[in-house]
Amino acid sequence: MTRWPAEWERHERTWMAWPSTGYSLGETEVEIAEARGAWASVANAIVKYEPVTMVVDPSAVDIAREWLDNRVDIVEANLDDAWMRDIGPTFVKGPNDAAFGVDWIFNGWGAQSWATWDHDASIGR
Repeated sequence: MTRWPAEWERHERTWMAWPSTGYSLGETEVEIAEARGAWASVANAIVKYEPVTMVVDPSAVDIAREWLDNRVDIVEANLDDAWMRDIGPTFVKGPNDAAFGVDWIFNGWGAQSWATWDHDASIGR
């Protein structure tokens, strides 16, 4: 039997994605700095208690390293947006508590004609 653990259950690590492009960052330099600061604050707080892996677009690795605690692990992957809960795998437990990920088919919340999510669709793999 496969089981999706509750969010409050003990887990090995937190996975996040760094905001690198698009509307998540905002339009002005101030908004961009605030967005990066918010993401970094969350990751830097969590890493005090458990490991954190941040998926970062290759074009933003240097910027992410400036903001993130050096204990945050960085994995490079092309990204369209930063909502890991939407684009990343869902980690589940199988027989004998073996962990594995479910790779959902991400279509950007309904495949809007104005957006492309090709990179995000591959993150769960």
